Amino acid sequence: FVRTRSAGPVLPSEILVGLPADLDFVLVEGHKDAPLPKLVLAHHGSRPAIEGPEVLATLDWGDLERRLASAEQLVTDWLAEAWQQRPIGVVVLVGGRSSRMGASKALLEYDGRPLLSTLVERLRQVSDCLLLAGDGPIPEGLHREIPEIPDVPCAEGPMAGLLAVMRHDPRRAWLVVGCDQPEFDARHARWLLEARRPGRWAILPRLSDRSTTEPLGAIYEPPVRPLLERACARGHHALYRIGNEAPSASPTPPADLARGWLNANTPADWQSLTGSLPRELLG
Repeated sequence: FVRTRSAGPVLPSEILVGLPADLDFVLVEGHKDAPLPKLVLAHHGSRPAIEGPEVLATLDWGDLERRLASAEQLVTDWLAEAWQQRPIGVVVLVGGRSSRMGASKALLEYDGRPLLSTLVERLRQVSDCLLLAGDGPIPEGLHREIPEIPDVPCAEGPMAGLLAVMRHDPRRAWLVVGCDQPEFDARHARWLLEARRPGRWAILPRLSDRSTTEPLGAIYEPPVRPLLERACARGHHALYRIGNEAPSASPTPPADLARGWLNANTPADWQSLTGSLPRELLG
């Protein structure tokens, strides 16, 4: 809650940018001319002091209990809508050495083309903001089509890519997919997006046969970034820990979608998922 009655030179925007990033909602008192959504109090029968499209509602000053109940419902509804309207970005992580696979996972042939190209085509349906993060090999042609963001040097593994895109565009929620999840597609992304709610800083699926959550094929909201920055500063690079530190949801995917979260780290994993060994390893 920010109380600023002064009509001096300090603007709400100057105050809000200095607040911690891990806040879901900030209520500002005063500054009626500021370009913010507003709840207005008015004495019964009097004309409201503020009118216009930014006014969510005008509440009667007299009935305190009804006013508080109305304000709570209005704020709850507004926050839910604002949360859903937050822009979504998709990032495919292409870092890592693929040492256990013996070949670049992003370049393995899947559906007649490199796996990364297949994933990119599927995920274009989810968002018009699609990025690649990491320094792994990229199929010919994608260099010109998809922006590439280097991993941050202070982190390792998936955290390095997620923190990179959050620094690149801190306003977005990010769907993070690994380049070794061959069956992940727009259906899985939509299922995740439907689980978003105010106060859920991350959507981390939990498969029915696993005790831990899945850090990839997951959604991270902007308030997660300060946690990542602090973890990076401490040298903690395990992305799965975010589920223990941030308000999050861990829904279990339905059976017909569960394979989307299976990844291929080894030739045996790839054979289990696709029915054959990677062609790149057979020559």
